[in-house]
Amino acid sequence: MKYSQIYMTAVIALIFVTGITAPVEAETITLTGTVRDFYDTHPDFEDGISGVVTGIVASTLGTDGKPVYDGCGGTNCGMTHGQENFDQWYRNIRDINLSNPLTIVLDNTITSDPTVYTFSSNAFFPIDNQLFGNQGRSHNYHFTFELHARFTYQGGETFSFTGDDDLWVFINDQLAVDIGGVHSAASGSVDLDTLGLIIGETYNFDLFFAERHTTESNFRIDTSIILEPTNIDTGINIHPESYPNPLNVCTHSQKASTPVLIWGQEGLDVSRIVLSTLRLGDAEIKIVGKGLQCSFSDRGSFDSESVGTSCDSNLFPCDGINPIQDGFLDLTCHFYTAGIGRTYADEEVTVMVKGEVCDQDLEDDGSCLGATTPFEGQDIAKIGKKCLSQ
Repeated sequence: MKYSQIYMTAVIALIFVTGITAPVEAETITLTGTVRDFYDTHPDFEDGISGVVTGIVASTLGTDGKPVYDGCGGTNCGMTHGQENFDQWYRNIRDINLSNPLTIVLDNTITSDPTVYTFSSNAFFPIDNQLFGNQGRSHNYHFTFELHARFTYQGGETFSFTGDDDLWVFINDQLAVDIGGVHSAASGSVDLDTLGLIIGETYNFDLFFAERHTTESNFRIDTSIILEPTNIDTGINIHPESYPNPLNVCTHSQKASTPVLIWGQEGLDVSRIVLSTLRLGDAEIKIVGKGLQCSFSDRGSFDSESVGTSCDSNLFPCDGINPIQDGFLDLTCHFYTAGIGRTYADEEVTVMVKGEVCDQDLEDDGSCLGATTPFEGQDIAKIGKKCLSQ
């Protein structure tokens, strides 16, 4: 098994706020989910206003981690039009939707209660001018969002949501908040003490949201649950077998690129990574001809003791790489890194790779017809000196 260079994906920052009263501890919880964009011609989008409707989904989460369509007992309620259409909401479907990772940050300084973490937006349009675009409107109004987390039940936790349109929260695979339908901002909440959970046990938290109609999009979470991400964490190596990991950010050459190694490991089959979702910061994969410049091979394994060491051969570990093959396929991609950072000599920057991995083999065109799980990893690099000649 390979070891990640960075395991933390939930960022908890401690900031002490001074004042007349005792200091207040400020914390954030960072969660990354998947947003999917749809055309407004999809039957379930931009069809009409139903108001709040419960019973669109079944009370138990599906075995694939997705909501099971119930349609209020088969009546296609809540401006939905059958299971086939609904099953497209939270799955990557060729020619039906496009997806991207989306990160939200919950903050405990929004309300007066420091035990409550909040994310709030009364203009929740995270993919304006992206994916399928705004389709002639001022915002992109037709998308879904799902995120998955876990938590250890302490007793006394609550969760509440206010927004539009559909929102379903499953805790321990059971429906806990049901605000379905196309409607104006509506609220729902759950007291976890009513769910029969056992203190000290860890449970899944699964949230599914849909924005299906103009002209508003509200999204507010208030919770005392200490959520932890379920993202897959892996190690990466910027400019492998080179130290100190030069990052090519030459803005005078839009073709400037940097190779990045993504370690395969138990739980991360890199052959199932959806390459179109990969980002190094905001940099996309380099395209050569009609294909993405990526390659697969067993490069070895991550070696923490060799981080920061240089070498000029593959005969011994260097810069986090142990060249002894471990049986896991690794992925190397070149990313367009022009302009990704400031061009100061020897400046260190921390850069993160994010993407999605499919739960089944990819299609011939590289798409995933199954469920996807976000993954991420990060590495420290230095601006390449050759980039200063602009």
